[in-house]
Amino acid sequence: MTKHRPKSFEFTINSIPTDLQKLSGLFSNTHVYTCGNCNHPIIFPYLTPRPPRCKKCGDDIDWSGHEEKGDKRPKICPQCKTQFAPEDEFCDKCPSKVNLMWSD
Repeated sequence: MTKHRPKSFEFTINSIPTDLQKLSGLFSNTHVYTCGNCNHPIIFPYLTPRPPRCKKCGDDIDWSGHEEKGDKRPKICPQCKTQFAPEDEFCDKCPSKVNLMWSD
């Protein structure tokens, strides 16, 4: 079976339902890609492993060349130890302003 590279987020008018799923992924801390073979959305939460194949067509996904920073390492608050998504910078749980740091 041939592996296909996923496509990153690009908003186009051609497929509005798929594009709306991509936009919702930006606000729900999920990765949103599109299958390189069938164009079906590939959606998975941060901090979880990437799916090895497309749920729609079953083709293997070639993740080579896609950066993994943040997929496995969350940011944490040094005070309350709460985990956050990679793009977050400050804790929203602590009463004072606390910079987040990468977990080990």
